[in-house]
Parts: sequence; C-alpha cells; structure tokens
Amino acid sequence: MNRIIQLFKERNHYLDKFIDLNTCELQKFNSGNFEDVEVFYETRDRLLNLLKCLEDLIELEYETIKNKAIEVNGALKQDIRYLLGQKEEKIQLIVEQDIELISLVDQEKTKIYHTMKTIKKGRKVISAYKSKNEGTVP
Repeated sequence: MNRIIQLFKERNHYLDKFIDLNTCELQKFNSGNFEDVEVFYETRDRLLNLLKCLEDLIELEYETIKNKAIEVNGALKQDIRYLLGQKEEKIQLIVEQDIELISLVDQEKTKIYHTMKTIKKGRKVISAYKSKNEGTVP
C-alpha cells in the first residue's frame, strides 16, 4: 500500500522537475534566447517517458490492490486524494506553461519567416541589378 503512495510522490516530484524545466526555458524564450531549444525538447521527452513509466507502475500497483481486494483505510484515501490533487494542480500549470511556450516559439518562427522573406527579396533585387549592369562598363 505504501508503494502506491511512494509512486504518487515520485510522479509529483518529476512533474515539479517538468515545471522547473518549463519555467527556466520560458525565461530564456522571453529574453529571445532560443539556442537550447533542441536540448529543452529532448529533456522534456525524457521526463515524459519517465512519467509514462511511473503511470504504468501506478496502474500495476492499483490493479494489484484491486485484484487482492485490499481495503484502503481512511488515512490512506486522504493521502491519495491529496497527492492526486497536487498532480492535477501541477498538470494545469504545465498546460498553461506549454501554451505560453508554444506562443513564444510561434512568434519566433514568424520573425524568422519574415526575415527570410526580406532576405529573399533583397537577393532578387541584387540579382536583377547585377544582370542589368553586366554589360555596362563603369
């Protein structure tokens, strides 16, 4: 029975790590620093995989408790409700952070797109100028 509580606590711990990672990256993105975006997404993927494994372990532990018809006492139920409430709060914060992260990345992509479009126009102008002036001697 204590195993499931430990797994809930461990899951919440890694959700906190996820929040910390997002918070750090939000600060970087807000200051225009997108240099480590690949490392950020790789780290997020590793944390998500770890959280998935913890969810699987929690599910197995729950099935064991259910199959053995183990009675869950009031204090344990209260602990589980508390930890599940924490999980929901953490997930809500992560969703809010993700929305902000996506928005910042999208804004940066738009800036890059406009910069590339401006460069392309500039190259066309230079190319046209060069071809127009190739036959003339200064």
